[in-house]
Amino acid sequence: MSKGVNPLPVVLFGAVAALFASVACYRFAGAPGLMGSSLVLNVVVGLAVSLRWPLNPWRIGVIAVLPNVAFLLWRWFTLHTPEDVALNNSLFIFLPLISLSAGYFGGFLGRSIVYKRMKAA
Repeated sequence: MSKGVNPLPVVLFGAVAALFASVACYRFAGAPGLMGSSLVLNVVVGLAVSLRWPLNPWRIGVIAVLPNVAFLLWRWFTLHTPEDVALNNSLFIFLPLISLSAGYFGGFLGRSIVYKRMKAA
């Protein structure tokens, strides 16, 4: 387990990357692409961080939700062009919930893998 690097910026960077990738998937695959990619990418972020650092799953979930909440607030206050109206906020409201639960699940899964490795050793 790495002790030199703080895991919180790594989680935040992973959550931002997952958000950008999810929005890109929304442009190509619509609502199922947005929800599915957000779920999968946030599980991967939680799993990767929890396998490397001893971080509680709830902390991973809470930190992973911050970029999605900021994105949602930005979307609520900047509806100006017809393209922005076409990207409806009612779909994006589920992103914080998905990232919170998926980040927690990935962190929990990673912690359970680490505990099994420690128990076997």
